[in-house]
Amino acid sequence: MRLPLVMRLRVHDQRHRFSLWVPLFIFLPLLLVLGAVLLPFFLVAAVLLVPFGLVRLALVVPYLAVVLGRLRGLQVDVDNGSRRVFISFQ
Repeated sequence: MRLPLVMRLRVHDQRHRFSLWVPLFIFLPLLLVLGAVLLPFFLVAAVLLVPFGLVRLALVVPYLAVVLGRLRGLQVDVDNGSRRVFISFQ
């Protein structure tokens, strides 16, 4: 599983064109540090939620990582005639 490195956004209107490349790899070190800082809190939450059967709430972070990893290669193209929006994760 590889995380997407770049998000490309293009919006075309009848009068305007807008294109934006967002380098997502810049945010990866921030996510790693944030994950390392929050990991003990999620582990404590998982241990505390076991008696109530709510352990799945503490497992949201790994599921979120899987969803982010599967974004790579996703392309969304919406066209309603006068406007067009294209989003691509590479």
